[in-house]
Amino acid sequence: MPTLTRSCNTEATIINPDYGGLGASFAGGELAASDNTRFSSGAVLNTLNEEYDYIGGNFDLSALPDGATINGITVTMERRRNGGTAVISDEHLRLSLNGSTFVGDDKGTGAPWSTSDEQVVYGGPTDLWGRAWTTAELKGASFGVFNAPKVTTAGTATAAEWDWLQISIRYGESGAGGGGGGGGNELLKGTIAQIEIEEMEKYIGDNLTFYAQFNDATLAATDATGSVAYRVYEEETGTPILTGTMSLLDDSNTTGLYSEQIAISTANGFEADKDYCIRIGATVSAIAQAGIRYFTVRASAADAIRTLINKRKYNVKTKVETVYADDGTTVLGTRTLTRTGTTNGDEITLSALT
Repeated sequence: MPTLTRSCNTEATIINPDYGGLGASFAGGELAASDNTRFSSGAVLNTLNEEYDYIGGNFDLSALPDGATINGITVTMERRRNGGTAVISDEHLRLSLNGSTFVGDDKGTGAPWSTSDEQVVYGGPTDLWGRAWTTAELKGASFGVFNAPKVTTAGTATAAEWDWLQISIRYGESGAGGGGGGGGNELLKGTIAQIEIEEMEKYIGDNLTFYAQFNDATLAATDATGSVAYRVYEEETGTPILTGTMSLLDDSNTTGLYSEQIAISTANGFEADKDYCIRIGATVSAIAQAGIRYFTVRASAADAIRTLINKRKYNVKTKVETVYADDGTTVLGTRTLTRTGTTNGDEITLSALT
């Protein structure tokens, strides 16, 4: 799943809520790089519960694809407290669309700041901060991140200092548009788009691998929320013989692709000549969805060959033939072919494999 990461590219900005929003700006891009060119709060506080003004900055997120689905926002900040004995701690960490009011969750942790530079992470690749986001909002020139600490242990005056501010947007790109009319497969909006099993027939002793690809309502490939569960049913028996969860496949290069492999064994409850159904369920973009696929189990490959041979008929003269397995060496048995008529077009009788 792609991620766009940007450091602060504009001035450090102070918001003082007591004065109606946007306050002073300080030029120089102090928050753009971890280079120890720190931006200071200006005010140095020491009284318990005194709160600093919000400090923050903006980002150039123009590279986000239009219409992409936003899956998570991660903010990384490098900061310290300096110059006094008063302890300051996180009070607020907010996102803003306009540089003066805030939206989404407050990620302030309440954790005390270190006296040396430390990088602290807020949110995460699947954390939406309590709301849905559009690319237009994030690409707006006024979208930004703001932080406000406060004094949690009184002491001598202490300054809050910020050195670096970074944001990472994890997103899913919209699926490709469909072609003209006619038949063909179509991705399902907000559902499992495709479930495939490598074969429709399996034998006792084989492994079976199955897959699921998820897309959201915009057809963008999307990871499921939480686990992707599967249940294997035998014919019309209401209790599954196997249950489990699927895992992401090649997550660094794909989005929403899951796989799982199970053993077709008697220990797992499989029986020869029975039909089975795999039901896969997950929550995709807040919608609970499911899909199914079926397959048949045979006793063994050798038994399948015997069944095929015993059902076939040939226009050949009466003879006894030796039947080999796929390896060309293992003898499965012999069978006798006897033509019932006197011409090549007549049917023959084929004996059972012995």
